[in-house]
Amino acid sequence: MFEPLPDWYQRLPAGDAMARLEREDLQALGPDISEGEAIGLGWSLLVSDREEEVWELSRQVPGFRWSAVGLLHPEVDRWFDDYAPAFGVILYAEDEDTEQAEPQRGLAFDEIKLPVVVRHGRYSEQRAIPHGRLACWSTSRNGLRSGWLTARHVADHAGMAAVGQVVDRAPECLDAALVNVGVAGAGAVQQLATPAVGSGVDIEFAALRSATILDVATNLGVQRSSRFPVRFSVNVAGVPGDSGSLIVGTPCGDPLGLYLGAFTSAKGRQSGIGLALTQIEYFMDLEVYR
Repeated sequence: MFEPLPDWYQRLPAGDAMARLEREDLQALGPDISEGEAIGLGWSLLVSDREEEVWELSRQVPGFRWSAVGLLHPEVDRWFDDYAPAFGVILYAEDEDTEQAEPQRGLAFDEIKLPVVVRHGRYSEQRAIPHGRLACWSTSRNGLRSGWLTARHVADHAGMAAVGQVVDRAPECLDAALVNVGVAGAGAVQQLATPAVGSGVDIEFAALRSATILDVATNLGVQRSSRFPVRFSVNVAGVPGDSGSLIVGTPCGDPLGLYLGAFTSAKGRQSGIGLALTQIEYFMDLEVYR
């Protein structure tokens, strides 16, 4: 794991980012959004406007898996220079050649040039035989289906047949499903939060863990293509059997993600990987109960 540098957002000019936020709905982040969260979200949205440029850079990277925008760290990522902001574009890659060159240019804005780094490593789902965890009781398809929300790779494992059955699945590239395990849930419908860089979360493993969101997929806000999952990473990783755990925002407690697994960097640092519930909500008409 690595802890975010405490002053990461102070190296980022806030002008363009905050102007962009004036045109965006911040209600999903709650009334207590911090300065760092606001700046991180603003720059995430600005980077998402440059998606074509990010994809052009990603085509140079063998083993490319997905792109994200968020916090960098000198113990994990190469830097353009010592004065680069601790924030930029991350190209996640699974490739044996970890000594390849970085992209030769960053992402230039009027106020700053953001680094673009390749984060080499290995992504692993954290399902245990026969299954993982159940996040919460949910309904889908405008209430036509109901069951417990979990990761799709948990639901589709052969061991699930011993404990229940799959009643609904998200589209193929989205790692989420509903399962019936013979016990119905209850509670009230919950408002879903949006993952933002720098936000605090709680992950409902067997023992609750607190964490910070480190980065969010660069297609933040472009959630209407299931081919591009809105993943985010946190500075806490689980263990086999933790796939399917619910991730909630703090201090509001609103659900925002489904825990899927861990990414281990080539330098041995781990981060947890989640999937934004708002994207599942769109494709499955998901409602979450607590």
